[in-house]
Amino acid sequence: MYYRQCITWYICPSMTNFIPVFPSAAVFFPGNSRQFTIYETQYRQLITHSKEAGKPFGVIFLNEDTITDTGCLVEIVSVDFAEDAVMQVLVKATAVFRVLELITELPDKAYGGAIVNYPYNNITPEPTLMNANLRALEQNAAALKQSMSVNNVEGTLLAYDVAPYIAFSTLQQQEFLSLLSEKQRQEYIRRYIAALAGGNGLFSDGSGLLSNNDISLN
Repeated sequence: MYYRQCITWYICPSMTNFIPVFPSAAVFFPGNSRQFTIYETQYRQLITHSKEAGKPFGVIFLNEDTITDTGCLVEIVSVDFAEDAVMQVLVKATAVFRVLELITELPDKAYGGAIVNYPYNNITPEPTLMNANLRALEQNAAALKQSMSVNNVEGTLLAYDVAPYIAFSTLQQQEFLSLLSEKQRQEYIRRYIAALAGGNGLFSDGSGLLSNNDISLN
């Protein structure tokens, strides 16, 4: 996975720096790519500056009017322009950071930033826990006639790889992001399955453990 190659550079407990930040209603997980649309002038400026400088920026979850203190560092993969200068931005998430201080105003810039550090994040695979969770998800997918194709023969899959396909709420996604151990993240998934799935693998409203996306990880 991409982020396993760059994680040693970004995640350093002693490293503290300033990054521009983009408040988002979505939560990003390391190793995952995501596309989003930028309408606001200040954040179009942020994307332009980051792309020109070849530097990452931070995405932090905006819960109503409250900005959370844990976010994800992202790198820009591509930027496309739609009508009225609206940006379609594809990013790759790389590392978890903690906000030490928000800076809402910057000289000559319309956007804000934050002073952050990078807590140690254990990404050692836990294949036994992962495979048990995958079996539960596969049973649920079969009950809903969803497609789920996952290959974990080499035991390298991480919770980050599977989490985007699980029907977490955004608050649960943020809780998941704040966990800094692969074993904790696998346990979070296990408890989610155990607490919310009924005897037939479905919730009371007939929905399942997976989001609308079918899983294909091979």
